[in-house]
This record gives sequence, C-alpha cells and structure tokens, in this order.
Amino acid sequence: MQEKWIHWAWEKKLIPLEEEGICLHNPGVANLYKPGPDFLHASFSFDGLRWFGHIEIHVYSSDWYKHGHHQDPQYENVILHVVAFDDKPVVVNGTPLKTIVVSPPLSNVLKPLVKSPLFALPCRSLIKPLSIRFSAAYLHRFWMKRMERKKSDHSWEMAATRYLFLDLPFENVTPLNKRQRDERVLFEALKEIKDRKAYERFVSTDFFIRFKAFFSALNASKLTKFEQKNLILNGVIPFFYVPQNSHELVQVAKTIPPEKNTIVSLFQSIGIPCLNGFESQAILEIYRHLCQHKQCYTCEIGIIALSNEKKPTKIDFFL
Repeated sequence: MQEKWIHWAWEKKLIPLEEEGICLHNPGVANLYKPGPDFLHASFSFDGLRWFGHIEIHVYSSDWYKHGHHQDPQYENVILHVVAFDDKPVVVNGTPLKTIVVSPPLSNVLKPLVKSPLFALPCRSLIKPLSIRFSAAYLHRFWMKRMERKKSDHSWEMAATRYLFLDLPFENVTPLNKRQRDERVLFEALKEIKDRKAYERFVSTDFFIRFKAFFSALNASKLTKFEQKNLILNGVIPFFYVPQNSHELVQVAKTIPPEKNTIVSLFQSIGIPCLNGFESQAILEIYRHLCQHKQCYTCEIGIIALSNEKKPTKIDFFL
C-alpha cells in the first residue's frame, strides 16, 4: 500500500463512508505543492454536526507522530484522518481525531503490485470480460511520447533508417530478440536497397505516396516481413516525426499490421483490441510509462476499473 493510492481514492470519492455514519459534502482541494494537510477545506456531517476543515492521509495512523504533525500548527484544523492501518490513536487539541480505515477489499485493490509477475497487467482482475479500449486521443498522446523517445534511440531500426536516409554507418547494432537476424545479414539487405537508390523515390510531398513507394522498395528487398514492419514502425516513422505531421504519420502507421509480442497480447487478453501499428506502438508506451510502474490511478482504463470496484467482491492481484 502506498499513500498516493489512498490519496487518489479519496479524491475520487471511492472510499465508502456510509458505514461510519459520515456524509461527505466536499472531499477538499488536494494540497499538492505546499506543506500541510493533504486536502484542504473539506466538509462532512457526522453525529448531527457539520464539520469544516482539512483531511490528512497516511498508510499508518502512527505516521501522524512519525511525521511530526503533532508539533505542527498547520495540522490543528485536521478533522479527519484516512488510513490503511489504524495502529495508534491520534489526539488533536486534546480530542481524539476521527479516523477512517480504508476497507480491506479496497485496500487490496489499491495495493501496489510489487510481487506481480514481470509482464502482469495490474488491472487484469478488475477488467470485466467485455470489449474496452483506449480513446483515440489517449492513444495519440502516448504514440507521440514514443515517437519523441524513438528519434534518439540506438535500436537497429533507427540505425538502419539513418543509414538509408543520412548515409550514416550501420554498425555495432545488437539484435533485440531471437527473431532478429544478425547485423551482417541486415546490412546486406539494407545495402541492396541503398545501392538500388530505391529510397530516392521517397521524395513526394504526399505522405501516403512517399511511404507507399518506400514500402514497395522494402517488399522487394531481402528483409523479412518482421524486419520490414519493425523498421517502419520503430525507425522510419519516428525518424520523420515532428508534432506538426503527427496526424499524417498516424494514418500511415494505421496501414501497418500491429506488432505481435507479449505486451500487446496482454492487453488483448483483457479485451483491449490492437488493430494496427499505431495502436500497438501506443499500447507499448502506455505499458512502459504506466503499467510497469503501477500507475493505474492515472490510466484512462485503470480509472474506470478502479471506479467500478468501490466494494469489490473478489480480489486477484497476482499476489
């Protein structure tokens, strides 16, 4: 359990308070930048009284004393303590501070999956067996992140692209997986394309004509279909990417079949389709930035999954 998960759940009103007899009117404003309580100017009703003040969140209630809040005047107006484990009573101004313990099922949902398998999706047990997908805007956002990162990559795809279009050396390239052939074989296939000057046809101002001509050159080469697809998606498209032409390049990427790998298969296994190269590239970047770091509470699908699990009946998080 991490404090930021409880913080997120409180902000999204996912923590049930009805069993404690609390009626929440305002969860408060998240205090992200200044010292002091986590949420400011909250309001709730309890025992017939309306309370106004701040909310503090901890994993353990004893963190209140561990963090020195009992000696800090900024915490004198805290009216509610939200914790995962209530291991020590907290007293403020001589009065016991009202404490809410996050329910065990919700705690399990929010628990960081530090023991999950390397290629596990944190949200897998929360996604129901139905068709679900990321929005086009969300995919585009992460696809652009990937293009920016790939432009300076040292992969064989970028080395090959720089060799074809900038005449830079193609050397010291290490194949990334067992389906990739060695550097010498790749170089011979690329040299054949370059010697034919097939890449010179890649000059039209129309993106589709430019790429169609280059695809034809690749198809006539000795590169395998796997190498061709990866060269285009991870080399050529990032090489020509700038934000101004992103929409045109997305349309090109949509004409390429999706990559087939473990990560893409993970998303497909929970009902998230991957229809083309644009979507597979975006999904790979989502996994890199969010899934690997258990950032479900910032993910478009993770938010939906967690929001549907206020009171989960079954928890299976690969623990």
